[in-house]
Amino acid sequence: MHGMDMSSSSDSTECQISMLFNWYTIDACFLSTGWQIKNNGMFAATCIGIILLVILVEAFRRLGKEYDTFLTRQFQRQAAVLAAKKDNCVTRAESVGLGLKFRVTPLQQLMRAVIHALTFAGAYIIMLLAMYFNVYVIICIFIGAGLGKFLCDWMVVTVGIEGIREEIKGVEETTPAIYSNKIIESASQPESNIHTTMSCLPQRCARQLIREPFQRGSLPLFLTPAFSPSRTQCFSTSSPMQSRVGGAAISVPPEVSLNLVDIPKSATRVRGKDVPKFTAEIKGPKGEMSLTIPSFLDVNYDAANSKATLSVSDSEQPHQRAMWGTTRALLQNHIIGVSEGHICILSMVGVGYRATIEFKATTVTASYPGQQFVSLKVGFSHPIELGIPEGIKASTPQPTRILLEGVDKRKVTQFAAEIREWRRPEPYKGKGIFVNGETIKLKAKKIK
Repeated sequence: MHGMDMSSSSDSTECQISMLFNWYTIDACFLSTGWQIKNNGMFAATCIGIILLVILVEAFRRLGKEYDTFLTRQFQRQAAVLAAKKDNCVTRAESVGLGLKFRVTPLQQLMRAVIHALTFAGAYIIMLLAMYFNVYVIICIFIGAGLGKFLCDWMVVTVGIEGIREEIKGVEETTPAIYSNKIIESASQPESNIHTTMSCLPQRCARQLIREPFQRGSLPLFLTPAFSPSRTQCFSTSSPMQSRVGGAAISVPPEVSLNLVDIPKSATRVRGKDVPKFTAEIKGPKGEMSLTIPSFLDVNYDAANSKATLSVSDSEQPHQRAMWGTTRALLQNHIIGVSEGHICILSMVGVGYRATIEFKATTVTASYPGQQFVSLKVGFSHPIELGIPEGIKASTPQPTRILLEGVDKRKVTQFAAEIREWRRPEPYKGKGIFVNGETIKLKAKKIK
């Protein structure tokens, strides 16, 4: 042993090992005395093996990512099948805003564990080899890492052709050096023709459009607006598009009946006030509701296709256009309410917070026979008692959970807001009453 060198005997030849950076080649040992370099050929084979080992670790790491992506796509396909079947669990998850949870099978989890173990084992062996502080070995590890990234982690990005069309449409000035002649010719066509032309382009044409500026040596696409002689600065990059919610069709379930009843004309008319002509009556298994339709709106109900559409007399007037979408949303909420019902889930976060459903109350009186009350214990010296409105069903599946169900979405959400008002979520400790998965960003505590 010389200085900090450590030597061991193997076949009457000493192993050269150092705890400092060294350039040992012949008689260098790695991991055991059996791995001793006898000649330059063995050392070259060792370097090549280390490079291949690092590449193999990168391959296992990429394999783990690809396998997880494969499982995710498989779960997405299963969720799409469930959504196509319109199961009750999917409908409930959509109404509350929750997602579907999938768990991998034991065989799939075992496969993930095996891939992770192989990756970890290879990385551990590489770490042990690096601890011999041989500069040649460390350089081989760096080379293997670079080659592994180059070979096993090739970046592939899928760019939709619709995004390219919107980008071309957003550039107002002409750039002959960037776009091909076919695209410039299609710019003079109507928008429907442009959409047809771009959607029909094959993949190789899209790749040619992207590579063409670099092949010609012209100005790159991202520098074109900066060097153009005149350009307009817009706050939004998307094209202006008015809402089309009012004109969308409403699906009416087969168990729901929709009837339009005329309203008798009143003898006295108020000047400047809209007088509705008819009312929409919706009946379903959960109950029945009615909605007054403004005079400038018409409801067209196709019983054969179970579709209902709304039309407005003058879509250019802001008030009529606003009420067009609002009335359509209200009608859809009524149809969903009488067929499936609306729910609100309130979560109580806090020490000692809990809620119960009581048949009698001491602080409030019943407004209708058989009324129940929600009793809240949220940090006050006395319980808070709230009367449940008529048409709403309340239950407590857990002491800190309140489930509200009803036909009228406005009543359900209004009562949930009244309960929440007693303990609104506060941003320092995160305590309060949260409605339908509501979250709050916590602030830092004030330290004096």
